[in-house]
Amino acid sequence: MPTAILFSPPSVYQCVYYTHMLKYIEMKKIQFFLCIILLIIFFSISNASHIYAQATTSTKIEVTYTTINNVPLKLDICSPKNPTAAMPTLVFIHGGGFRAGDKDQGTNFFCPFLPDHGYIFVSVNYRLASEAQYPSGFDDVQYAIRWIRKNAETYHINPNQIASSGSSAGSTFASLLGVRETRKPSRGLSEYSSKVQAVIPIAGVQNFNGALGSFNPRQYYFNNNEETILDASPLTHLTSDDSPFLLIHGSNDTTVLPIQTTIFAKKLEELHIPHQIIIFNGGHGIGSIPSSKKTDTLHQIIAFLHTHFNEPSSSHTPTPIKTSTPAPTSTHSPTSTPIITTLQGDINHNRKVDTDDYNILLSNFGKKGASGWIGADIIKNGVVDIYDYAALAKNFGKTQ
Repeated sequence: MPTAILFSPPSVYQCVYYTHMLKYIEMKKIQFFLCIILLIIFFSISNASHIYAQATTSTKIEVTYTTINNVPLKLDICSPKNPTAAMPTLVFIHGGGFRAGDKDQGTNFFCPFLPDHGYIFVSVNYRLASEAQYPSGFDDVQYAIRWIRKNAETYHINPNQIASSGSSAGSTFASLLGVRETRKPSRGLSEYSSKVQAVIPIAGVQNFNGALGSFNPRQYYFNNNEETILDASPLTHLTSDDSPFLLIHGSNDTTVLPIQTTIFAKKLEELHIPHQIIIFNGGHGIGSIPSSKKTDTLHQIIAFLHTHFNEPSSSHTPTPIKTSTPAPTSTHSPTSTPIITTLQGDINHNRKVDTDDYNILLSNFGKKGASGWIGADIIKNGVVDIYDYAALAKNFGKTQ
């Protein structure tokens, strides 16, 4: 078999041509092997970024940070090769509804990128609901932060520049790391802080008493205990001295509704906590970020970390919600000047813009008609679209 094939992939035209030739001469075995070669080429190309990352990145996999009931809890560490100084670090907590998932989720997304931009990346496993209910998993990730600080010199980590991120359920834990100090000092390493200096939640529930999507762990993870539910909600603990936030959410997310992020951002604004919001055109969690937007999103994350770790500023102004790709997707543009007869976004006319209005807009999204035909057409352009969502988000929480 010519080895040149492995290094010079045939064109689509050539593949079709060769396949037809093979059919005519009935060389089924060769046809099979040709398909295998093409699969090898495909996976080699798709893994090119990982090959490059391996050349510039030092990766330590399956590092045990603690053992509970003879079961080791592990984390992965990705860092630039031969670091010469302590570096800022992003710690990721995986999603999976508190019932499933693995640290690989974060490692596969961030590890090929962050070390090349001067950041260490750590992805953490924790106990799931089948092993222990809340707050055990959160105690695990808080302990992981303390363990990282204890071992900061070994891994060239700056213990004063640690950020947390997470997707879905892990996003809730990531937010809690930014708003709470050690919940259970008796777990150990109490001389180290559990609180991080920046937070990047991706599609996270910030209030389990708020509007929830299909992800609702109130029964299986919190036993419907109201005190526990409040304790597990980052919104409960938010104070003006908390860490800055970069909130990321998919516009079409029905697992964790985007309104969770919108409401949380309003509270951050009220408390003058630095924050930014990225609303991407997609569904739930880190895996739904479009491949065409992945690099842009990673660069925005780097810019956020750089702002707060390398160029801190007390005069930072929160970035408003982007209106280019929020909420469910639409290609329509407003055709007339908005008609304001009441508080924009108060769809049900109860003199406030709240979750009821959001749910009405969501259920009518994409509907068309004459201007003002439907109440959710907030700006009166004849269709319920992203511009209506932007108007509602702007006034969310306001009363008249």
